[in-house]
Amino acid sequence: MSVGQYLDREGRVIDKAHWEELQDNREYVRIGATEMRAGRNPETLIRVSTVWTGVNTGSHEIFETLVMRDNNQIDSARYQQESAARQGHNEMVGKHLFASDLRGPKLVREIPEDEA
Repeated sequence: MSVGQYLDREGRVIDKAHWEELQDNREYVRIGATEMRAGRNPETLIRVSTVWTGVNTGSHEIFETLVMRDNNQIDSARYQQESAARQGHNEMVGKHLFASDLRGPKLVREIPEDEA
């Protein structure tokens, strides 16, 4: 498989036109989206978003998790398989939910599709 090839969520090679169609399907692209706020400091916002990118960057990692805090990227990870991406998303939520500077009760919610 060459760098720059397009792959579906199962890792099968697809052409660019099909990839573009899939990119327009938010349900297909989205793996997980979680928002967290600290109870004592509710203006602090952390978002964990995991998506299918579908582009082979050389290591077949076609899924990506980004963690944003107050609109700044603070963490990321890439995955080869959807199951690993789902697990990685949950691990990132846990990792950042229990960050030492997020004290007090936490507000956690999955971001609805229409807000993504």
